[in-house]
Amino acid sequence: MIRVKVQSLQGKSMTDATIDDQSTVATLKQSISDTLQVPQMCMDLVTGSVVLQDAERLSQYCDMVQVPNQDSDEEDWSSYSFRTLSVTLMLSFHRVLHALVSDSDVNQRVAALQALAGLGSQRGEGAVEVVQSCLKDAEWRVRSEAVQVLPKLAQKGNSFAIAVIVERLQDLDFDVRRAATAALLAAAGKGNASVISAVSALLEHRDPGVRRTAMRALPQVVEKGDPRGVAAVSKYLWHENDDVKLIAHRTLLSLSGTE
Repeated sequence: MIRVKVQSLQGKSMTDATIDDQSTVATLKQSISDTLQVPQMCMDLVTGSVVLQDAERLSQYCDMVQVPNQDSDEEDWSSYSFRTLSVTLMLSFHRVLHALVSDSDVNQRVAALQALAGLGSQRGEGAVEVVQSCLKDAEWRVRSEAVQVLPKLAQKGNSFAIAVIVERLQDLDFDVRRAATAALLAAAGKGNASVISAVSALLEHRDPGVRRTAMRALPQVVEKGDPRGVAAVSKYLWHENDDVKLIAHRTLLSLSGTE
């Protein structure tokens, strides 16, 4: 067996692991990911000055330690031999960026977005901008994943993140619009006047699907009975388009809790 000590770049102990002699670097990364909740795609392991590659066997980097058998009059070294390895865990962003920018495989792009979500807000504004670029992806699955990831990366109330989520309420794909509706509550919460105004404006969007999305989204960002939400929707009750008037009426019922 191999006893592995994992430390941070600052030398702080993060976790220990005991794994099979034939294990690869990828196996160790999986063990660390399960323990520390760090995505494998965002992980580099270093020993000495060497960055370990996933397919390599850990045994080639190990030291051998021998411990005497204290229950015997003679030292039985072979029974108590084991390998040790000390590695430094470094968070890495380059594989995620490469997958998002260069990978033609939709599954890989989705996995890269999920890896970013696993890192949370520690990636900062740079990660938010990277995810924002994925909202223009030709594949709806990538756009849907990206809009769900945004609230996990940005601080709640981040105006940039909120703006791009509101934009996705107008996506051509229903599943992306539905994901954006859920993401909006996570990103903005309830009672944000600018969000209420922006979503209310979509009640008269030329696309009926977007209008219905706005109707579903408004209760996510407006407290029941909030006069700002009621006022924003009420003006559409006299719209020239009958469908807009109907949606406005239904939205008001939802906001009042009488639907």
